[in-house]
Amino acid sequence: MVEPITPLTPRPVRFASVGQWWRDVTSVHWAVAPFLAAHTRPDVLDGRSSVGLVPLRVHAGVVAAAGLGAPTGPPASVPHSPGVPVRSGVPAAVGRF
Repeated sequence: MVEPITPLTPRPVRFASVGQWWRDVTSVHWAVAPFLAAHTRPDVLDGRSSVGLVPLRVHAGVVAAAGLGAPTGPPASVPHSPGVPVRSGVPAAVGRF
């Protein structure tokens, strides 16, 4: 189901599902020509878009149960994970899934 992107949620949010901490974060961005797939629209400034490389370590956080704030702790098998997301800042044209 596709929902439109709106400033407010279409229904009440009952609880937060996860928390996380980012460690050892680096952010590097390059200006690029806005060539993307047909179903996307680039965020353009002065005719250029940007691509970012953001290496980091994500530490798992706590999960709140039904809004009661009862922490269950991070998953035992994944205490932290490295990641190198490539960010383009391009929203989907049809909304969020």
